[in-house]
Amino acid sequence: MTPEQMGLLDPTASCTPAINKVLNEYFPYHISAAVRQYQYYHNTQYSIQQMIKHLQDKEYKYLEKAMEVLLGLKSANFIGRLLVHKDIIH
Repeated sequence: MTPEQMGLLDPTASCTPAINKVLNEYFPYHISAAVRQYQYYHNTQYSIQQMIKHLQDKEYKYLEKAMEVLLGLKSANFIGRLLVHKDIIH
């Protein structure tokens, strides 16, 4: 199928209600059901992509915060202060 043809199956397209009406009235049930199944999978894929983007944004935000804290620890000479107590760490 071409991208234009695939667009006819897009559940968010403006022509979807008209296409669904034609499917319901003139197409065999198994074809109509297959289109609905495709639309369901397409919607699920889009939803998952949105969740992934949200999680990636969140990951980046917390990475930035972690780097800020790490920089503060470096400035406080955390490693040097910890090494003073290396006999306890062993």
